[in-house]
Order: sequence, then structure tokens, then C-alpha cells
Amino acid sequence: MNAETDRPLIDFVEGEISLHALQKIISQNKSLEESIRSAPPIPPYSSLSEDLFDYLTQLSPEGSESGINAQDAICQLLDLRGINFKKSDIYESLFNLKAKVEPKWLDIDDRYFMEILNSVKKEGEKGVSGRLKKEILSKFKYADKPPKWLQSPQWPIRNNVPLKFLKQTKNNSLHDEAYDYIFINEDTGEMEVVTQSA
Repeated sequence: MNAETDRPLIDFVEGEISLHALQKIISQNKSLEESIRSAPPIPPYSSLSEDLFDYLTQLSPEGSESGINAQDAICQLLDLRGINFKKSDIYESLFNLKAKVEPKWLDIDDRYFMEILNSVKKEGEKGVSGRLKKEILSKFKYADKPPKWLQSPQWPIRNNVPLKFLKQTKNNSLHDEAYDYIFINEDTGEMEVVTQSA
């Protein structure tokens, strides 16, 4: 393939178009789809059973981790093809920002994180990380203290609003060490329990 066929891939890794825009382009452009499908496996993103096209089109179109992974996979593909490009740091910067502002007891879904970030950016670019951290803490409320998860954080969000964390209690009905994390929907009063075991 040539650099002209792969132009949308170059535009993506250079930060000129979003992952969502790239996914739309590659899904509608048959020659580009064939170009991507013909790529050799690029571990860990593609293998003999899943090609790079399938991997790229199945990624969540928003957020830092998807962007970093897609960018890395496409950079490897372009390198294999000997195509020159200038890698943008936009996805890495976004990933680093999320790591900086997100408390350890949270793992905010990329889509929801981008929604919060975009609302904060409407107030201007200056002081984004401080305002973003404050906004996250105002949305992910807890009664006394945040949860101490046994596994990865699983904070429930309903109707685009995080539930309020009330408490965690030991769950003795399971053989392993287990805790129930109790949340409440402040709008409806409904309780929700997330159980984790180690």
C-alpha cells in the first residue's frame, strides 16, 4: 500500500483526526479497510484470529487508553510499511492527565471522563487539571470515606450520574474474602450493591 491510501492513518497518529473520525473513515473506505486487514499481526493489538481492522473498529472511540492503543498499533503498521509520520502526543497527554486527576479509588470510563473534561474545558484551558479534579470529586460522592476496592474500581453510574457511595461491609456468604459496596441513587433513593472478592 502507499502513503496516499494510508493518509487517514497518518492523520490520526499525527493528531489531525480523532479516533471516532478514523473509525468512520476506515469503515467506509474499502481500499483502506483492505490495506489494514492485510497487515501482519501487530501484538498485542492483532493476531492471526483478529486482524487490525477489527481491533480498531471495536475500540471505544473516546478516551485516552483507546487513543494510545490505536495510535501505537497504527504507528507500528506505518513503520512496517516504511511510511514517515510525526507522532502526536495528544493521546499520551490525555492519558497522563487522567492519571494525574483521577483518585486511586476510581477508574472512570473513558467516555464519561471525556464528558467531564469537555465540560471543564468550556471554562478555558488555564487550570484545567485542578478544575477537573474538583469536578470529579463533586460527581463521585461518598458518605464518610471512599471505597477500598478488593479488585478494580466498579463505581456504578446510572443515567449518566455516578451513584453515591455509602459504605462497604464484609460479605461472609462467599468462601473468599469479599465485600459488598453499597451505593445509593440520590435521585430515586434506590440502593445498589457491588460485590467483590479476592
